[in-house]
Amino acid sequence: MQKITIHNFGPIKAVEALEISNTLLLIGQQASGKSTISKLIYFFKSLKDDVFACLEEHQYKNNIDNIAIQDTQLKLFAKIKSKFYTFFGSTKHDTFALIYEYQTDLTISLRPNEVGSIVIDFSNNWYQRGFYALIKSWNQFLQAENAFNLLQKTSRKNQETSTDALLRRRKEHEFNHAKEGVDAQINALFGENEHHARRLFYIPAGRSLLSSLKQSFQSRLIDELINAKILDEIQLADKTLQERKSYFEFFVRDFFERIDTIKNKILFGKTLTEVIEEYTLLQNQDDIIAKAFHQRMKKILKADYKVDAYGERLVSSDFTKPIKLDFASSGQQEVIWILLQLLVLILENQPSFVVIEEPEAHLYPTAQVEMLQLIALFLQANPHNQVIITTHSPYMLTAMNNLLFAQRVYDKNPANKAEIIKAIGTESWISPNAFGAYYIANTHIVNIFNKDTGVIAESELDDASESIMEVFDSLMDIYKV
Repeated sequence: MQKITIHNFGPIKAVEALEISNTLLLIGQQASGKSTISKLIYFFKSLKDDVFACLEEHQYKNNIDNIAIQDTQLKLFAKIKSKFYTFFGSTKHDTFALIYEYQTDLTISLRPNEVGSIVIDFSNNWYQRGFYALIKSWNQFLQAENAFNLLQKTSRKNQETSTDALLRRRKEHEFNHAKEGVDAQINALFGENEHHARRLFYIPAGRSLLSSLKQSFQSRLIDELINAKILDEIQLADKTLQERKSYFEFFVRDFFERIDTIKNKILFGKTLTEVIEEYTLLQNQDDIIAKAFHQRMKKILKADYKVDAYGERLVSSDFTKPIKLDFASSGQQEVIWILLQLLVLILENQPSFVVIEEPEAHLYPTAQVEMLQLIALFLQANPHNQVIITTHSPYMLTAMNNLLFAQRVYDKNPANKAEIIKAIGTESWISPNAFGAYYIANTHIVNIFNKDTGVIAESELDDASESIMEVFDSLMDIYKV
């Protein structure tokens, strides 16, 4: 299991070897560090993309040497540093330590040096045995690719003999085999099997979206300030200016671009019902999980969803006419894009890692329960799916406990499956064996999941309500005097 260690980073003072379970729930007050932890995990997982990018920039050589390998390593250093500053802004005056363990003896760590620059350390296994060998394999792949392309070009110019065709097929096999070998090595470096290498998705919180969108109107001004080299002076007074722009550039814009792709390439001109039926026909099988997800989705939205020339609309027989999403409730607007992203991932059925910030935002408590059950369906759709949930809501903890306990009851009494489904109202449960829950407060993190009982500690379920009731009891004592 992958682990992350965080020392003195942002609001987090100390997190030691936090295990990245298939389902990880982080709860805490605003600005406690929930997003910091989830963004750090996402950051380290996303470095696989930077390794791919470095290989694509690698200068092919007939005989690979240490100089060429070091050059590619320096490119990776530069990309990691650039991404780090995009994610987290300037950390020049901070002292911190970050360690991410992809698997035993495969780690990457970051820390600042005495002048504030980021120092990147790889474990010996990661670099010497992993990255070093990977670059050599990539160079061999380029050799195989060049040989194959040359034969392809020759065969088009001249009449191909049977011997030429045999040679071309052999070179094509070598080329494909070399590419598969490179993919396997990259996945191994990041603790993944090529058969369940996960795609990454970050779904930011609604409040952050709105805040960032407001800031986006200043984007052109900020760009001008950067070009004029004035921003460094401004940062002394307002360090958050560049950080807000970086946040918008990566997380929010990336999220909107993916949603636009879903709307334009998958959903346009169809209701979600029609989209699921289309996928079912293409796959030649009944997608039970996708249909169950859609039914629950309609229960939260109280409507079906479609995109057409009139824009995004909610449609229902209960409405006299479709409602444009712009005029829907804040809860419907907040939740729709989360649900669309998860539904498409279920339909595509490729292993995915998803961070969802505050999925309960603007939802009534019963709808929050439905939302969590939809996330459980996403996890059920592919055994290699992973999700991190950040939340403020104690209702989410209670609902999560029900899903955890339902799985435990089923494991003990599988013959009573129908009764369990009737009691909880869903067949999508969450395995306690691949779950973690943490409360973040006072700059530290507390494990609130009891592995022995398989549920979240009861004392943590409604701490806020307990505090409110204590105030009420105090007032009542005064009133009785």
